[in-house]
Amino acid sequence: MLEQELTQLGATVDMLYFSPAANGSKVGLDDYLVGNGREALEKLIAEAKPCLYWETCLIAGLPEYQRTDALTALFSKIVRLEAIDRLPWRTLCHDKLKMKVSDFNALVKDAEAKLARRMLESKIRLDEYIKARASYCHISRPSFLERDRSGRCQTHLREE
Repeated sequence: MLEQELTQLGATVDMLYFSPAANGSKVGLDDYLVGNGREALEKLIAEAKPCLYWETCLIAGLPEYQRTDALTALFSKIVRLEAIDRLPWRTLCHDKLKMKVSDFNALVKDAEAKLARRMLESKIRLDEYIKARASYCHISRPSFLERDRSGRCQTHLREE
């Protein structure tokens, strides 16, 4: 999803919500602009909200038995925020999802544990790659990467 890619690159992504047309068909940016005019679009842009807000609203519309996967996905994003930045989301989850603070904190802890496991698995895969590469190459110094005088990283691998 584009939002995930942009967020991983450090962007803050806000989202607009276009209500469906009276006949139920999808309304895109161009349809909204033609049907409502520039001023209405500018007002809508000024009211744009972060993607996490809209995801929370969508989850609120789901029946309880369908929320598990959606909450897991939501909290995998919330957990990437600094602790202080999670507070508005805790309030939103309380207001929209009727979630207790203890439930919010439990879901955060669960998401943090999953994130830590994924990071450990990634580190293990990286370590395996380095070991495989080291067995193929001769490492000329103890460190795999070392900074030179200019501050650039230099690899110390010599092909045999």
